[in-house]
This record gives sequence, C-alpha cells and structure tokens, in this order.
Amino acid sequence: MPARRQWPLSVDSNPDWHSTPGPTGFNDPEDPNRTINGPQSRSSHGVIRMAEEGAIVLARAGGVKSYRRLRRGRVRILNETNIVGSFPLKGNPWKNDTQKLADMPLDNWFPADREIAIFANQKIPKRNSKFLKTPDVYAFLNALYSNPAKRFNLFTHGTVLSGEVVKGNVIFSSGEKYDLLGAWYYKATSPGFSFQGKGKWRTVQDLHKALPPSAKLIIYGCKSGSNKNDLKRLSKLLGVTVLGFSKSILYRPITSRDGKRIVNWKFSHGKTGKEVDDYHKLNPDMSSK
Repeated sequence: MPARRQWPLSVDSNPDWHSTPGPTGFNDPEDPNRTINGPQSRSSHGVIRMAEEGAIVLARAGGVKSYRRLRRGRVRILNETNIVGSFPLKGNPWKNDTQKLADMPLDNWFPADREIAIFANQKIPKRNSKFLKTPDVYAFLNALYSNPAKRFNLFTHGTVLSGEVVKGNVIFSSGEKYDLLGAWYYKATSPGFSFQGKGKWRTVQDLHKALPPSAKLIIYGCKSGSNKNDLKRLSKLLGVTVLGFSKSILYRPITSRDGKRIVNWKFSHGKTGKEVDDYHKLNPDMSSK
C-alpha cells in the first residue's frame, strides 16, 4: 500500500499582492506537452478554447459538446460545473516530488494549477458536467451564464481567481478583475454594469434569469467562508446560494512505497478534518443563508 503523509498543507488566503498577468494556458508545469485533467489524463480528453472571454473548457470524452439549447427553447441545465482559477508555478521551485515533500512540513509548498486541477477533477460526475478554467471575474461570470448548473464548484486560493505560486507563498494578481470580493464587486453592483455572456453583453439580471432558482456555488478555497457577510454579498450579486469554508483546505499527499513520489492526493477542511478523496465529502460550514 502507498505510504501517506499527513502534513497540514495550508494555503495563505492573504499573501502579499503583486502584479502578475493571468495566463490562459492549462498545461502540466512539469510537462508542458501534457494537458492536466485529473490524476489519470487520457488523450481522448479534449481541450476547447471558447471564443467568449478566453475561458478554457476541459471536458471528458463524450462530454465535449458545447452548451446548447434543447427543443422548445429549453436550456440544458448541468448537474455540476467545476471552475478552477489560474495559479501556475513561477519558475521551477520544485524539480521533483522529493523536493515538494521536503518543503511541505515547513509550509513552503502551495498547490498550483496541477494540484488544483486534480482536486477539482478527481470525482467530477462523468455525465452532464463541465470543467472550466476562468482566470478573472469576467470569464467567471461568462462560465456561470453559459453553463447553467444546479451546482457550481469553484476551486481556487481564497476568493481570488489568478496568481502565481512561488516557494513559500502565493502571489495574487493585482487589479480589480481577479478578486470576487474586491473592488470589482462594487463595480458589478453599479447601474450599467455588463459582461460578455455567450458572445453578447449581459447584465446581472440576465445572469439571475439564466440560472436555476435553487443553484448553489461552493467555493473550495482557504477561509472562503470566513466572513458570512461576504458570502451574502456574493449571493445577492450572482443570484445563487454561496457556501464556503471557515478554515484552510489542506492538500495531503499519498506517496509511493519508497516515499519519493506523490501518487495521489487527499484533502481535508482544517488540520483535524477528515481526509477525503472526493470534494463532495468536504462539507462547507458557512452559508450565505
């Protein structure tokens, strides 16, 4: 059986802010020629570049059909839409898993695109679901509008959608369009605000009409639910119930027999939370209701 490390791998939800462009690529940092789509990527998994806001769709084989309207004008409602932020590695701080494992107990390691994608894609439903990458809030709104679902799952750092991972820190991208609860929020609640949704300009009211009344958004980010008022504000803006976590989301590696390679991951809410391999089993403890 593989050996399992149980170090708390917390993510600082408030690191220093620096200006960093938000990339749109989504490749394995350790192998630029391989596209990440979970722990067992297959060549049949397609990558589709959407014309709207540069969002990237990674869908399972048989699920790559674009969002479409059904007969009689009815809109297809997905069971789940999984959305990940953009957090590539800056440079090459860890050349191999051994170096990552050595830095984990020192809190010098943080999950980047590769690990976040594995978290988001380990147990995504095989049918009637989508997997998207949105590097900023406008792409995020387009993803919600264009892929209405009963449940939206956002995997990121805190409530920010873009940044870079370095040794010992996560450097968030600066600018109003990267933080769901930053200055952009006040712009989005002002009269006249609009965003590109399915190739046309849309309003917040259009977004509310496009989503199911019972839709919910779960933010799988460290301390994403530390402020209930923030969840309420975001819920009012998006027109969905918003849930989050009051503690850090910890990434816990499962290693090979010799302890040199990371073969899989488990996750927990806080240091004492139960380790699980399915994000559905992590129960948010904060809600906008």
